[in-house]
Parts: sequence; C-alpha cells; structure tokens
Amino acid sequence: MLNKVKNRLNIIRDICAHFYKGWKSSLLFPYSKAFLKLAKETTVTFHKTLLGRFNKLNISDDKYKRLQQTSTGLLSLMPKDDRFCYSILIVVNDPIPSYFATALQSAISQRLDSLEILIGYHEKLDSEISKIIVEFQNKFPAVIQTIKLENQIDSLSAINEIATHAKGNFIFFLDEKDWIRPDFLLRYEQTLRFCKKPKLTVLYCNENKISENGFFIPCSELYKPETLNFPYFFNYFSEKGLMIPNKLWKLIGGLRPVCEGAEYEDLLLRLDASGASFKHIPIALYSERINLQKSSKQGRNAEVFIESLKEYVKTKKLAWDFTKGFETNFIRAIPKISQKHRIQVIIPFKDQKELTLRSVHSILRQTDVSCVITAVDNRSQDRSISEELQNLGCEVLFIDEPFNYSRLNNLAVKNTKTANNCDVILFLNNDVELDSDALIEMLRWIEQPDIGMVGCRLHYPDNRLQHGGIKLSNQSIQVIPEMQWEHIDRFYPIEKANAAKNIAITEAVTAACALMKKDVFLGCEGFDEIWYPIGYSDTNLAFKLKQKGLKCLYTPYAKGIHHESISRKDGVEDYESLWWLHKELINFLAKDTVENSPKYLDNKSFKKELENILQDDAELMQKLSD
Repeated sequence: MLNKVKNRLNIIRDICAHFYKGWKSSLLFPYSKAFLKLAKETTVTFHKTLLGRFNKLNISDDKYKRLQQTSTGLLSLMPKDDRFCYSILIVVNDPIPSYFATALQSAISQRLDSLEILIGYHEKLDSEISKIIVEFQNKFPAVIQTIKLENQIDSLSAINEIATHAKGNFIFFLDEKDWIRPDFLLRYEQTLRFCKKPKLTVLYCNENKISENGFFIPCSELYKPETLNFPYFFNYFSEKGLMIPNKLWKLIGGLRPVCEGAEYEDLLLRLDASGASFKHIPIALYSERINLQKSSKQGRNAEVFIESLKEYVKTKKLAWDFTKGFETNFIRAIPKISQKHRIQVIIPFKDQKELTLRSVHSILRQTDVSCVITAVDNRSQDRSISEELQNLGCEVLFIDEPFNYSRLNNLAVKNTKTANNCDVILFLNNDVELDSDALIEMLRWIEQPDIGMVGCRLHYPDNRLQHGGIKLSNQSIQVIPEMQWEHIDRFYPIEKANAAKNIAITEAVTAACALMKKDVFLGCEGFDEIWYPIGYSDTNLAFKLKQKGLKCLYTPYAKGIHHESISRKDGVEDYESLWWLHKELINFLAKDTVENSPKYLDNKSFKKELENILQDDAELMQKLSD
C-alpha cells in the first residue's frame, strides 16, 4: 500500500516538475502544449489497445464465421500434400452437452479432406452426448470415428488408447469443453510447410480463456515462450494447442500414466530427447472454457517432474541435481561444478566510498570461489578509496577519461596485471552487494552447454525486484519490431513475482551483475564502447552472444541488492541515441534474415500469408472485418 502511495506521489511530483521547468525557462506555453499533446497521444494509444484486446466478443461472433470461410478458401488453394493430415483426439467423460457440441463443431470447421476426429467414450454415455455424436456422424461419416473405452481406464491411458487408432501424420488433443479457432489447422499447416523437417516438428500456440457462455475473458491470453530452450526447461507447460507428429508419439510411447501431475512436461522432455524440434505460433488459436467461480488450475506434482528431469538429463549427459524451488510447484536445478575457476571481478567506480567498499566486501565474503578484484577508478576525487581497496588486496586501475561503462570494463580485462590467469569475468556495478553464495550459484551455470552469460536476481533496498532477467517489452511479433527492453517482474515483491522465481533463458541479463567466460567475452570483442558506451551495452552484448549461438541465463538463486540510480544519473546519451541505434540494429538483422530466407518467400502470396501468421489476433481480425 505504501509503495502505491509513493508511486502516485512520484507521478504528481514529475508533472509539477514539468510545469516548473516551463515556468523557470519562460516557456510555460510550449511546455503546456507538449503536455497536452502527450496526454492526447497516450489516450489514443490506450484506446487502440483497448480495442485490440477487447474487440473479441463471443466465439459465435460473425467475425469467426467469416474467418472460417477465409481459412477454408486459403486451405483449398494450398497444393495437396499427403504429409499434412491430422487426427483430432477428444476424450468424452461427462461434459455439458452444449459445451461438447461447440467443441466438436469447432473441430469440424477445419479442413475436412485431411482430417479425422476420434472420439473416445465410456460405456455409460449420456443420452444427449450420444445424440450429438450420432448427428455429427451422420453429417460427416468419413471424418468422425468413435472408440469405446474401458470403464476403469484413466484419462492418460484413454488418450493413449485413442491415439493408437489415429491415421493422421499429426495428432492433436481437444478437450471436450474447449474451442479452437476456425483457422487453427490453416495456421498450423502454414507453419509446417515452412519447416525443413515437419515430421519432427512439434507445434504449440498461445491460448486464451472463454466463459461458460462462450465469451472471451479479457486479458486471459497465455503467451507461451517463443522457444522452450531445452535442456533449460524447468517450468510447467500448458498442453492446450499441442500438436505432435504421430510417428514421434509412437516412438516415445505416448503419455506415461506414472507421470500424472507432470505428464506433459515429461512428454516434452522425451520428445526433445528423441530429436524433435519445437515451433511456436504466437496467436491464441485455442480457447479453454472455464468456470469463473471455480479454480481451473491443474494439480501439478513437483516430485514427478523432478524424476522426469533426472531421467532426461542422463540422456543429455548433464551432471545436474534437482530439488523444489521457491514454492511447491517450482523446480531448482543444481549443476555440479566440473573444474576450479578463477574469477576476475571488475568494479568501475567514481567516488561513492561507502557504496564501493560495501560492494567489494560482498565479493570478499563469497564462499567456495576464488576471486581477483579489479577496481577501475574513473576520475574519483576521493583518493582514499583506492588506498583502502589496495589494502584489501584489490588491483586498482586509474582511467582518466569521460565515463564510458563499456570501455572501462574492456580496459580492465585488457590491462589487468593480477587477473591474467582468470578464466571467468564478473562485471559488477559498485552499487551492487551480493549474498555470500551468489557467485558459486552463477558459476554453476556458466559451465553449462550454450550458456554465454549468467545474471542474478537483484532487489532494490526496499526488497522489491529490480532485475529478474531482461525481455523485449513488446511481445507481439511484427515485421520489424522495436527493441524495448524491460526487467522481468520489476518492482514486484519476490512473493508476488512469477517468472523471476524460475531459472530461465532470457533475452539478456543486466551487466550490473553478469558472469561470462573470458574467452567468450573476448570472442565477442567485448562491450561495444563506441555505439553502446553506457546504456544497453549488456543487451547489445547479448545479441552478439545470440549470433554465436549462445544464450543468457538468469538464476534467482543468486541474489544481490542493487542501489540503482545512485551510481550514476541518466544522461543525454540514454534518451537520444539508444532508440535510434536499436532501430538501426533490428533493421539490419531483419534485412539479413530476408536475404538468407528461402527463395519461395519472394512470392507475394507467400509473403502475405507469412505476415498473417505473424500478426497478432487483433490485427488479423481487423483485416477480416475490413
């Protein structure tokens, strides 16, 4: 409550400061005009967002009827390919008849000439459900097939039993009460046709929720990860919208009933171990029907998930152990350290004696690691700081240049006299204090396959989260997305955070506290001290790592306090050049991607369809409405 009051007071303070600047500079009218313009732009943006997110009303809306016609037409234009045929599996337990009829209708609305729908039922079938099945079978006898199940069979074994009858090359599970969009198969087939090895490709999409009467629930979309990042897969996964090649399903033996509670996580791990690739479709094509009065959360079993992970890492020859994480449903992986490392800890500073010494002492308290501290004095007025650091055993480099964060760190790596034999580097702000076990936790992960940089969990002094990994703030996929970074779960207390509680591959991690192997850092030619001297130097480094096939990993089990904004103030460079530089970079990457894309993308119709695949739901529906 106190934090909310502080935030509101800060907003009022900033507005008053804006008008005060106008009055002070005798430019009150231009400042007022600028304020009104910004307010108008904000209102327009809010209005567009409101329309985009809440324009979906009901699954029976006319828009979806038109979408079905469009999808059917596009599918009919596609060249016939026997590789793309599908089996939709539905297990009937005791559904509400109207829900089941809607689910079945959504399945039958897909492409029929390459589709079969398998309905598994128990002996005691409700008469209304039986009537619905018969009606659909009479209309579509070549599409719908019923399979009688044993009465005592559990739900996972029921799915396995139905799957044995599937003739399609891809199988998909539809819950008896849920709904799929009319363009579900269209988008999946379009994606498969772009894949080099479709028979090894597992597809999944975003999902949202609908109410009991079929209305879309606002802000219910579940944005699934763009990549699953095996073997760094420690999160529970929603199976809604999952499509699996039939041969792979048979190869791994389907779902394992002994893994109930983490059956789909276990399934994905075994699929990856069998050579599957995974492709995400960033559109909510699947809708789960929920009762708003009851919790729809499935029971998850961490012990089962851990046992599946243990089996999986053996196939990958990884020496990892597992335990429960922050809460019951969170998993913590603990890799074994295979060799001894020596860490060069680089701490740039300018005055701020108390902060700098606290940061250094936090490194001296680290357990089970060997560290050499290189402190970089960048024009400090207080010379006693360097003297005290030297007395503590630190190497001090004096650099009499304007502040350039990237260059200070690069020079510390290049000019060190005492850390030449270090094989690992920790970049640390002088306003960060680490817990005593933080470095050993980060060191575990820097050894692991394809990991280029490791970051930790950072808190503000009031214990709110400052850093839980970095992601692109605009998650909707566009042809040329803007690069706007944000810290995951920022400002949340750790108790209320979600993603920041998990070990995860992230787009980047903050260089306020980041660990890298020295040879990897040098292989990337270090920080870019010309184009990214201060802000976004870490995200630029993350991009260079990505180009080399390396990833950034965030671990919440290494913790520190970050007195952010104390170490330096934002400068002109932060506001003026960085957005432009990022835009130029993403344009360059987009151009490079197009130049290296398959030749068939030159075809205008394919280009248009690719845009449709990548557009978010609101934009797609807006086009269809026009």
